[in-house]
Amino acid sequence: MLDATNATGRYAARGAAASGAPQAVSARYEVFWNGTRVAVQNETFEARDGQYRIVSESRAVGPLALIAPRPLRATSSGRRTDAGLLPQLFEGGRGSNDPRRVHAEFDWEAERLTVARRDRNEILPLPPGTQDQLSIMYQFMFLAPDRPQLWFTYHLYYKAPDWLGPAVAEALGPPATK
Repeated sequence: MLDATNATGRYAARGAAASGAPQAVSARYEVFWNGTRVAVQNETFEARDGQYRIVSESRAVGPLALIAPRPLRATSSGRRTDAGLLPQLFEGGRGSNDPRRVHAEFDWEAERLTVARRDRNEILPLPPGTQDQLSIMYQFMFLAPDRPQLWFTYHLYYKAPDWLGPAVAEALGPPATK
């Protein structure tokens, strides 16, 4: 059994950057496709009293708003520890009737991740250090500034060149494996 207060204890050395991590981050992105603005995304991160919450909302604009009038909203919430973020709840979708809606609960004590979708529920193992798709983008604030323990690159369009990934891989080499 994992004690929830120590669930990320072995990652504590990575938390050296936590003291300098911001308490709040707010960002606005404009999304373009072939030079045309198609969406606006607003994202907030807030941390206080040992808790955190991330909200990301994307709204289609222009003609795309006729096809996708409801915003895509994702939220992540959980505990802020010395080792970083410890997610407890993740939700995402375009409203309660969205067939792609997802609800995930992180049970650190039982080492179990429960993922609920419209058509099925899954119970999965929950390894230490697991993040959801929002919290992982903020977890870097809690990693020590030396060699990263985790890095990834992401771009939306599969034909777009990945300029960052090869440079990071060349500079750091592959991440350490067990």
